[in-house]
Amino acid sequence: MAIELRNICKNFGSQELFRNLSLRVKEGTFHVLVGPSGEGKSTLLALIAGLLKPDSGDVYLNDICVTTQQPQQRDVGFVFQDYALFPHLSARQNVEYGLNASGANSQTVYDKAQHYLGIVGLMDQQHKYPAMLSGGQKQRIALARALATEPGTLLLDEPLSHLDLESRSQLQLELKEIQKKTGVTMLLVTHNMSEAAILGDNVSFLRRGTIEKTVNIKAFV
Repeated sequence: MAIELRNICKNFGSQELFRNLSLRVKEGTFHVLVGPSGEGKSTLLALIAGLLKPDSGDVYLNDICVTTQQPQQRDVGFVFQDYALFPHLSARQNVEYGLNASGANSQTVYDKAQHYLGIVGLMDQQHKYPAMLSGGQKQRIALARALATEPGTLLLDEPLSHLDLESRSQLQLELKEIQKKTGVTMLLVTHNMSEAAILGDNVSFLRRGTIEKTVNIKAFV
Protein backbone atom coordinates (compact mmCIF):
# COMPACT_ATOMS: atom_id res chain seq x y z
CA MET A 1 0.00 0.00 0.00
CA ALA A 2 1.21 3.51 -0.80
CA ILE A 3 -0.57 4.84 2.30
CA GLU A 4 -2.02 2.95 5.22
CA LEU A 5 -3.46 4.48 8.37
CA ARG A 6 -4.02 2.04 11.21
CA ASN A 7 -6.38 2.90 14.08
CA ILE A 8 -5.57 6.61 14.12
CA CYS A 9 -6.85 8.59 17.09
CA LYS A 10 -6.46 12.36 17.37
CA ASN A 11 -7.90 14.81 19.88
CA PHE A 12 -7.65 18.57 20.09
CA GLY A 13 -8.24 19.38 23.73
CA SER A 14 -11.56 17.81 24.65
CA GLN A 15 -12.62 17.42 21.00
CA GLU A 16 -12.23 13.95 19.53
CA LEU A 17 -11.46 14.32 15.83
CA PHE A 18 -10.50 10.76 14.81
CA ARG A 19 -11.41 7.53 16.55
CA ASN A 20 -9.63 4.36 15.39
CA LEU A 21 -9.58 5.63 11.81
CA SER A 22 -8.10 3.29 9.22
CA LEU A 23 -7.49 3.97 5.52
CA ARG A 24 -5.69 2.15 2.70
CA VAL A 25 -4.55 3.82 -0.54
CA LYS A 26 -3.21 1.61 -3.32
CA GLU A 27 0.00 2.52 -5.10
CA GLY A 28 -0.40 4.34 -8.42
CA THR A 29 -4.05 5.26 -7.89
CA PHE A 30 -5.96 8.52 -7.62
CA HIS A 31 -7.73 8.26 -4.26
CA VAL A 32 -10.20 10.90 -3.09
CA LEU A 33 -11.30 11.51 0.49
CA VAL A 34 -14.71 13.18 0.77
CA GLY A 35 -16.24 14.74 3.85
CA PRO A 36 -18.10 17.82 5.07
CA SER A 37 -16.23 20.91 6.23
CA GLY A 38 -14.88 20.53 9.75
CA GLU A 39 -14.52 16.74 9.62
CA GLY A 40 -10.71 16.89 9.68
CA LYS A 41 -9.78 16.17 6.07
CA SER A 42 -6.84 18.61 6.09
CA THR A 43 -5.74 17.31 9.49
CA LEU A 44 -5.64 13.79 8.10
CA LEU A 45 -3.29 14.91 5.31
CA ALA A 46 -1.13 16.67 7.89
CA LEU A 47 -0.87 13.42 9.85
CA ILE A 48 0.23 11.55 6.73
CA ALA A 49 2.80 14.23 5.88
CA GLY A 50 4.16 14.29 9.43
CA LEU A 51 3.10 17.88 10.11
CA LEU A 52 1.03 16.52 13.02
CA LYS A 53 1.39 13.40 15.15
CA PRO A 54 -1.46 11.03 16.02
CA ASP A 55 -2.29 10.48 19.68
CA SER A 56 -2.29 6.77 18.89
CA GLY A 57 -2.22 4.56 15.83
CA ASP A 58 0.31 4.33 13.02
CA VAL A 59 1.03 5.81 9.60
CA TYR A 60 2.59 3.61 6.90
CA LEU A 61 4.03 4.75 3.58
CA ASN A 62 4.99 2.06 1.07
CA ASP A 63 4.52 -0.54 3.83
CA ILE A 64 7.03 1.19 6.15
CA CYS A 65 5.92 2.66 9.48
CA VAL A 66 6.74 6.39 9.42
CA THR A 67 4.77 7.48 12.50
CA THR A 68 7.87 8.82 14.25
CA GLN A 69 9.57 10.22 11.12
CA GLN A 70 9.89 13.94 10.47
CA PRO A 71 8.16 15.45 7.38
CA GLN A 72 11.41 15.73 5.41
CA GLN A 73 12.00 12.00 5.87
CA ARG A 74 8.68 11.03 4.29
CA ASP A 75 8.35 10.41 0.57
CA VAL A 76 5.38 12.75 0.06
CA GLY A 77 4.62 15.99 -1.72
CA PHE A 78 1.95 18.45 -0.60
CA VAL A 79 -0.26 20.80 -2.63
CA PHE A 80 -1.96 23.34 -0.39
CA GLN A 81 -5.40 24.88 -0.78
CA ASP A 82 -4.00 28.43 -0.88
CA TYR A 83 -1.10 27.61 -3.27
CA ALA A 84 1.63 28.60 -0.71
CA LEU A 85 3.84 30.10 -3.43
CA PHE A 86 6.71 32.39 -2.54
CA PRO A 87 5.70 35.84 -3.86
CA HIS A 88 9.31 37.02 -4.34
CA LEU A 89 10.21 34.03 -6.55
CA SER A 90 9.28 33.53 -10.19
CA ALA A 91 7.14 30.59 -11.26
CA ARG A 92 10.25 28.64 -12.27
CA GLN A 93 12.05 29.49 -9.03
CA ASN A 94 9.04 28.29 -7.04
CA VAL A 95 9.17 24.97 -8.89
CA GLU A 96 12.93 24.75 -8.26
CA TYR A 97 12.62 25.48 -4.54
CA GLY A 98 12.22 21.93 -3.25
CA LEU A 99 14.87 20.64 -5.64
CA ASN A 100 17.38 23.19 -4.37
CA ALA A 101 16.51 22.30 -0.78
CA SER A 102 17.19 18.63 -1.55
CA GLY A 103 20.74 19.44 -2.66
CA ALA A 104 20.28 18.52 -6.32
CA ASN A 105 22.90 19.92 -8.70
CA SER A 106 22.04 22.98 -10.78
CA GLN A 107 21.57 21.09 -14.05
CA THR A 108 19.20 18.59 -12.44
CA VAL A 109 17.25 21.44 -10.83
CA TYR A 110 16.89 23.22 -14.16
CA ASP A 111 16.00 20.10 -16.16
CA LYS A 112 13.36 18.87 -13.72
CA ALA A 113 11.82 22.31 -13.35
CA GLN A 114 11.52 22.59 -17.13
CA HIS A 115 10.06 19.09 -17.37
CA TYR A 116 7.32 19.68 -14.81
CA LEU A 117 6.55 23.18 -16.03
CA GLY A 118 5.95 21.49 -19.37
CA ILE A 119 3.69 18.86 -17.81
CA VAL A 120 1.45 21.55 -16.27
CA GLY A 121 1.55 23.61 -19.48
CA LEU A 122 3.23 26.73 -18.11
CA MET A 123 6.60 26.87 -19.84
CA ASP A 124 5.67 30.26 -21.29
CA GLN A 125 4.81 31.66 -17.84
CA GLN A 126 7.91 30.53 -15.97
CA HIS A 127 9.46 33.99 -15.56
CA LYS A 128 6.32 35.57 -14.11
CA TYR A 129 5.77 36.14 -10.40
CA PRO A 130 2.73 34.75 -8.54
CA ALA A 131 0.98 38.13 -8.46
CA MET A 132 0.98 38.08 -12.27
CA LEU A 133 -0.68 34.65 -12.53
CA SER A 134 -4.33 33.59 -12.43
CA GLY A 135 -5.63 31.27 -9.71
CA GLY A 136 -5.50 28.30 -12.05
CA GLN A 137 -1.94 29.11 -13.08
CA LYS A 138 -0.86 29.46 -9.44
CA GLN A 139 -2.28 26.05 -8.64
CA ARG A 140 -0.49 24.53 -11.64
CA ILE A 141 2.80 25.99 -10.38
CA ALA A 142 2.11 24.60 -6.90
CA LEU A 143 1.44 21.21 -8.50
CA ALA A 144 4.63 21.36 -10.58
CA ARG A 145 6.65 22.27 -7.47
CA ALA A 146 5.27 19.26 -5.59
CA LEU A 147 5.85 16.91 -8.53
CA ALA A 148 9.38 18.14 -9.24
CA THR A 149 10.87 16.33 -6.24
CA GLU A 150 9.23 13.16 -7.61
CA PRO A 151 7.59 11.95 -4.40
CA GLY A 152 6.02 8.52 -4.20
CA THR A 153 2.77 10.06 -2.98
CA LEU A 154 1.18 13.45 -3.57
CA LEU A 155 -1.26 14.90 -1.03
CA LEU A 156 -3.70 17.54 -2.33
CA ASP A 157 -5.68 19.66 0.12
CA GLU A 158 -8.80 20.86 -1.74
CA PRO A 159 -6.56 22.32 -4.48
CA LEU A 160 -9.44 23.45 -6.70
CA SER A 161 -11.71 25.07 -4.12
CA HIS A 162 -10.59 28.67 -4.79
CA LEU A 163 -11.02 28.43 -8.56
CA ASP A 164 -13.92 29.54 -10.74
CA LEU A 165 -16.06 26.84 -12.34
CA GLU A 166 -14.32 26.92 -15.72
CA SER A 167 -10.81 26.74 -14.23
CA ARG A 168 -11.89 24.02 -11.82
CA SER A 169 -13.32 21.86 -14.60
CA GLN A 170 -10.18 22.28 -16.69
CA LEU A 171 -7.85 21.44 -13.82
CA GLN A 172 -9.87 18.36 -12.91
CA LEU A 173 -9.14 16.97 -16.36
CA GLU A 174 -5.49 17.99 -16.16
CA LEU A 175 -5.00 16.46 -12.71
CA LYS A 176 -6.38 13.15 -13.89
CA GLU A 177 -4.14 13.20 -16.96
CA ILE A 178 -1.05 14.16 -14.93
CA GLN A 179 -1.68 11.31 -12.49
CA LYS A 180 -1.87 8.84 -15.36
CA LYS A 181 1.23 10.30 -17.03
CA THR A 182 3.44 10.34 -13.92
CA GLY A 183 2.04 7.29 -12.13
CA VAL A 184 2.34 9.07 -8.78
CA THR A 185 -0.12 8.03 -6.07
CA MET A 186 -2.47 10.93 -5.37
CA LEU A 187 -4.66 11.45 -2.31
CA LEU A 188 -6.96 14.45 -2.71
CA VAL A 189 -9.45 15.72 -0.14
CA THR A 190 -12.62 17.58 -1.06
CA HIS A 191 -16.18 18.21 0.12
CA ASN A 192 -17.41 18.04 -3.49
CA MET A 193 -18.83 14.63 -4.39
CA SER A 194 -19.05 15.34 -8.13
CA GLU A 195 -15.36 16.28 -8.12
CA ALA A 196 -14.56 13.05 -6.30
CA ALA A 197 -16.44 11.03 -8.91
CA ILE A 198 -14.57 12.72 -11.77
CA LEU A 199 -11.10 12.36 -10.27
CA GLY A 200 -11.08 9.27 -8.10
CA ASP A 201 -10.28 5.68 -8.88
CA ASN A 202 -11.39 5.05 -5.31
CA VAL A 203 -13.35 7.34 -2.98
CA SER A 204 -13.43 7.16 0.81
CA PHE A 205 -16.05 8.87 2.95
CA LEU A 206 -14.98 10.57 6.18
CA ARG A 207 -17.69 11.16 8.75
CA ARG A 208 -17.79 11.46 12.53
CA GLY A 209 -14.14 10.68 13.01
CA THR A 210 -13.85 7.55 10.93
CA ILE A 211 -13.90 6.23 7.36
CA GLU A 212 -17.47 5.07 6.76
CA LYS A 213 -16.72 3.27 3.50
CA THR A 214 -14.50 3.19 0.42
CA VAL A 215 -15.90 2.60 -3.05
CA ASN A 216 -14.36 1.88 -6.43
CA ILE A 217 -15.72 4.43 -8.89
CA LYS A 218 -15.44 2.04 -11.85
CA ALA A 219 -18.04 -0.17 -10.18
CA PHE A 220 -20.58 2.62 -10.68
CA VAL A 221 -19.68 3.49 -14.27
